[in-house]
Amino acid sequence: MLDKTTLRAQIKQQRSAISWHDWERWSTDIQKRLLVYPAFLKAHIIHCYVSMNDRKEVDTRCIVESCLKLNKSLFVPIMKTEVNELQHVKISTNEELKPNEWGVPEPEYGERLDKIDPDLIIVPLLAADERGNRLGYGKGYYDRFLSQISSIKVGLVFDQFILDEIPTEPHDIPLDVLITETRIINV
Repeated sequence: MLDKTTLRAQIKQQRSAISWHDWERWSTDIQKRLLVYPAFLKAHIIHCYVSMNDRKEVDTRCIVESCLKLNKSLFVPIMKTEVNELQHVKISTNEELKPNEWGVPEPEYGERLDKIDPDLIIVPLLAADERGNRLGYGKGYYDRFLSQISSIKVGLVFDQFILDEIPTEPHDIPLDVLITETRIINV
């Protein structure tokens, strides 16, 4: 099995090779599956990453818009790099999001909370396995956050990045659900 660093580089390269047409079509299929998923429909407070579309993460713009139209309380993350933790900001429009120094869309203003316990959290990832193990970006922001909450943890991932096995470490927090363009995997 490849180590996480090598696997990350490999997955990023494969993801960048996805055509924009496929990326958009697959993202739309994943969004549709999430928006009718019972745990999403029941959730009042949702935490959702804001996708870096230039890096071909599963697009979350439609999810953000849908949460706001459905009057769900929507929180998005801000990276506190000085302490390697996430802060959480409640947003009410997509217009509040501006790229930070790494190109990650974040709210420019709004109340920043260090702790929240949403009903459902949509987690960014590069790859996953069917046991819910995820390959993140390697900084540990989400594992620290996920270790403190009892929320339903959902990963959005393209089918080709569901791997046989993801290398894990003791601090890694598995996801509860994976949604791809063709299926929902309840872990």
